[in-house]
Amino acid sequence: LGKTAASTTITRFGAAAVTGAARDFPADHVVQPAYKTTWGRALAGTGQLDRARTILLDALVDFRRFRPDTHTDLAGVRLGLGAVYRMQGQLRESERILREARAVMLANPRQQSMSAGTAGELGLTLRAIGNRPEGEALLAESHTGFKTLLGDAHPYTRRALARLNGATN
Repeated sequence: LGKTAASTTITRFGAAAVTGAARDFPADHVVQPAYKTTWGRALAGTGQLDRARTILLDALVDFRRFRPDTHTDLAGVRLGLGAVYRMQGQLRESERILREARAVMLANPRQQSMSAGTAGELGLTLRAIGNRPEGEALLAESHTGFKTLLGDAHPYTRRALARLNGATN
């Protein structure tokens, strides 16, 4: 999830978007947790990990009111939570939740970008745990996925290559 200008901008407007969604949409509308997911992942990208975890856990609870656990919306929340847990050093929890997200993404092959992102996050977690072979394979899968989908020059592809070459975030 890296610290980027985009994450900073999204973070700045995230609270306003969530507040606006609460005002403009019914409580059971899918936009509520979708905005929370985006905001939580942006907070993680700027290093605000405790706040990110809280927002993402809220999004997970909200999505579960009207989406099955196998829906890609919940996988997106899990992707963010898994990254937060990894960055907080909670590697086993990161692995657990990212494996849940990966199972959903493998069942939804058209979601290529999120699948590549999930593979990369799980790869980083497994490498940190000490499971280098599986971690490296997932990092390579992530890089290949982003390269195929977005090309060599895209920031996601470049970050996936950096991770494959040893970067930890």
